[in-house]
Amino acid sequence: MFCSLSVQSAALCPADVAVEFLRAHWGDARDLWRKWADLGDDNCIGRFAGHGIRTLAEKLVEDSKITVKLATEVDNLEALLSIYDYVVVATEAPTAARLLESVDAERAALLKRLKHERSVVWMHRDLRMPPDLTNTSWHSGLNLFIASSAAANWKLLGTTEPINAYVSVYLPSCDAELKSETESRGKDVVIQTWAPLGLVSPEPKELLHKASYFTRPVLTTDYFNIISNLVKSHGRHRAYLAGSYSYAGNRKIPLLENAMLSVRFLRVLWSLRNARF
Repeated sequence: MFCSLSVQSAALCPADVAVEFLRAHWGDARDLWRKWADLGDDNCIGRFAGHGIRTLAEKLVEDSKITVKLATEVDNLEALLSIYDYVVVATEAPTAARLLESVDAERAALLKRLKHERSVVWMHRDLRMPPDLTNTSWHSGLNLFIASSAAANWKLLGTTEPINAYVSVYLPSCDAELKSETESRGKDVVIQTWAPLGLVSPEPKELLHKASYFTRPVLTTDYFNIISNLVKSHGRHRAYLAGSYSYAGNRKIPLLENAMLSVRFLRVLWSLRNARF
């Protein structure tokens, strides 16, 4: 989450939210699923471990009452509400805001108030990105790099100047299967880098595929207040929201686990007789 935001945006996150996130992930020696469970429901997450998407698809097709179909992109919800009893909008907040405008302008306005930041991520083999791979400071997980001038002048909560920083992961170091595969091809360097922000050239060498882009929410006190207000209008005009941002009254980092949990709150709809989704 934080690796795809600028330093300035990440610093706006309320302390209690950030501390709970860090504690849940790296605070002690509990097993992996217990750590993830602190961010949601361990049973829910455990069921989707391994083949998550496949498991979800199998559950959907088991129920003959649920119809899944592919169609053209939806422009608004009015047409869908003329066919179905309820509509569940399971998408990012900016897209949900656009879709809701035609049926619930007030809720759409709240969604638009949720600030987001767009960042780029690259998969590449550019050795200018990481430090010397034999350097002990290079870890298997996320590695944060800050421009030396910014690091030297860093003052906790006291800087207003933009800070050049980016995150990289040397993937073979944390994935044995990938390491074996890349070594067999004669190239064991695979790097994933988020938001270089000018520390290196505008584009890395040896891109493995086109750049990808992430849109992440900027977590502030106002962000969580807006989420609380959104929950109060859940289901208004027969439209429901499902997503990491719509988990009721939740002051936690909006990750995929929370998106799954938000859907659990909609299960009651599936028990309504003759309801069409």
